[in-house]
Amino acid sequence: MDRFPILQILPIKLIGNKFHLTRHGKNSLHLNRVKAAGKTPAISTLLQEPSQQKKVNAIKEAELRLCCYIAEQNLPMLLMDTLPLLNKELYPDSNIAKNINMKRLKATKLITGILGPAFKTEIINDLKNVKFSLITDETTDLSVKKSLVIVTRYWRQGQTQDRFLDLVEVEEVTSEDLFNIIKNILVENGIPFDNVIGFASDNASTMMGVVKGVQARFKEILSHIYVQGCTCHSLHLCSSAAAKKLPNNVEQFTRDIYAYFAHSSKRISELKECQIFANEKPHKMLHPSQTRWLSLKNVVDRILEHWNSLILFFQRAALEDNLPSARSILNALQNIEYKLYLLFLDYVLELINKVNMELQLESPKLPILLNRILALHRTLKQKTFFTKTSGSNLDLTLEKFWEVEKVPEVVCISPEEEYCHKYFEETTTLSPQGRYVVSLPFGVVSPDFGDTRTMALKRFYALERRLL
Repeated sequence: MDRFPILQILPIKLIGNKFHLTRHGKNSLHLNRVKAAGKTPAISTLLQEPSQQKKVNAIKEAELRLCCYIAEQNLPMLLMDTLPLLNKELYPDSNIAKNINMKRLKATKLITGILGPAFKTEIINDLKNVKFSLITDETTDLSVKKSLVIVTRYWRQGQTQDRFLDLVEVEEVTSEDLFNIIKNILVENGIPFDNVIGFASDNASTMMGVVKGVQARFKEILSHIYVQGCTCHSLHLCSSAAAKKLPNNVEQFTRDIYAYFAHSSKRISELKECQIFANEKPHKMLHPSQTRWLSLKNVVDRILEHWNSLILFFQRAALEDNLPSARSILNALQNIEYKLYLLFLDYVLELINKVNMELQLESPKLPILLNRILALHRTLKQKTFFTKTSGSNLDLTLEKFWEVEKVPEVVCISPEEEYCHKYFEETTTLSPQGRYVVSLPFGVVSPDFGDTRTMALKRFYALERRLL
């Protein structure tokens, strides 16, 4: 006869007394079932009212939107450990923010396991039914792994859309291997090859080779395909080829300046003192990029901005440190031809970078882009650039160079400038030793030179120690 009713946790019958029930309660199988039953939601929670179900859906949508934002902005997953908590503090009256329970592990699972596959499936379904173009590029990450990025462009919902299709790690980057990878991706996902109507990439020979490039292999199968190289990359290649006409030591000069300060906080601090002394806003020296030649514009601007303070710094460095690199940079700074070349680069790169930025705009500007490029071509052809000038004609040539772009202006002399000019005429004298004696025309009774005594004494004592 059954002494106890059928248990709810285990689908079995127990026959015996209290001892048997106690012994069963300590059984590991029973304990695991108890834990599982405790985590099982009650039926009442599944049968929610419409308003409650709407609230749950709103919370899920908020979590998915947060994950989409993290993925779209390429933010670290670690941010999800604190972002939901911050939202709860910022929006205490929001029931949705209060009930978001998500950290980086859940966010990672949602992005990689749900959102990613769902979006990819949506893109693949679109590509099966519309004509599209492929935009590809090969890149190398910090771990020196080569990858192929594939982006698609097609018309959807009344507008042009660029959608990321795949990122494939590659071992060989020959044109044949890259083409086969793209072809296999289309075949594996059931995307008709005939739907491809355009191919765009950079102008590397692997991609755009006329005989064996990826674009040539596409044309063997799809004769109608439209091929477009990167215009920005073409402009970069033209600029790089033109820069080869300049002396190589000019670009190396900019790299040497950055390298001298790159790993020394003491030198950076001393440069800052020189910049303040020269009434310049303190800035660090910039690093010229090895692959993006047009970034040299910012580097040139920074060096020209701090030309005087750099001369002050390297005069001291060449004397106190007595390093060959410091003496070499000082000689270049004191050579006006280097400054002339940098001024030339500053002028030319400004014209090129403006066109390059317009080519990279997200909003279409097709009606004016051709005019911009033609205007750039005419401007460069109209200017007469020199390669080398020596002797007394250098300053005159530089002056004429800038007068090409200079707008005629009326010279207006202020009362202070007129007073200064008259003051020099009245007070300048020639001493018996043959030297000119000039008085400084201070604008105030007691001019404030700032705290320059400390720096002057510091330089003097350093020089004294050097000579002893």
